This record gives sequence, C-alpha cells and structure tokens, in this order.
Amino acid sequence: MISASKVYNEESTKEWLKTIINEREENERRNEEIAERRRQEGIQIEKRRRREEKNTRNGSERKNTRNGSERMYSRNGRERMKWNLSCKKYILKQK
Repeated sequence: MISASKVYNEESTKEWLKTIINEREENERRNEEIAERRRQEGIQIEKRRRREEKNTRNGSERKNTRNGSERMYSRNGRERMKWNLSCKKYILKQK
C-alpha cells in the first residue's frame, strides 16, 4: 500500500509539473502573439500617419519651380538641396 501511494504521488507530481510547464509555454506564446499584433498595429498606425501627412503636405505646400512643374518641399529641404546641387553641376559644366 505504501509503494502504491508513493507511485501515485510521483505520477501526480509529474502531471502537475507538465501542466505548469504547458501553461507557461502557452502564456509565452500568447504574449508573443500579443506583442507581434501590437507591433503590426504600430506599423499600420505609422503608415497611416505618413500617408495623412503626405496628403496634407501635397495639398498645402506645393510650389511652382522655374520650369512650371510642381515640386514638394520636405521638412529637411532634401528636394531643395538636390535642386541646388544640380544648379551647381550645371554651372560647373558651363565653365
């Protein structure tokens, strides 16, 4: 009787350990899925924000250039810098 009780306790302990390990793994998986979902939502929000920012910029900050085409200026003036560089190259070719 004592040996049967001891075997039962060992089996019960093993089952509890398996249950606890499985629950932890499941919680980890669930947390990873939640983190991935939040990351994807953050990416979508950032894309939407950029698209809205681009749309508002296109409507309000367009300026005519010398050749009549419309050019959009970014916050850091990247397009303006490209235009200035192309002018410098043109002048250097003329010399």
